[in-house]
Amino acid sequence: MSEEQKTPYEGQQKRDIEPANVPSPDNKSGEGAKILGFNLAFFALYTIGGNIAGDEGLLAAVFFAGFHFVVCVIAAIASRKWVWLLAGLIILVIGLGTCFAGV
Repeated sequence: MSEEQKTPYEGQQKRDIEPANVPSPDNKSGEGAKILGFNLAFFALYTIGGNIAGDEGLLAAVFFAGFHFVVCVIAAIASRKWVWLLAGLIILVIGLGTCFAGV
């Protein structure tokens, strides 16, 4: 082949190009979403239970939220995953918002 007829890849190693929006198999963002989802679901369960039980139950739910936050911080330190700390902070903020709203 003459120089003008060469394709751009002749003489070069052809590389596979992956689309940017397709997650790679080693991407663990789904794991973080699961951790957040399970923590929020657990929080919703004991908050709803506390609301059904009345004032004493709501007070117990506040203590559970505080305990839940501490457990999430310990899990973040132990597993070295920031998603646990994020889950704990979300629980704390939503829990305090629930408490101040009187819901």
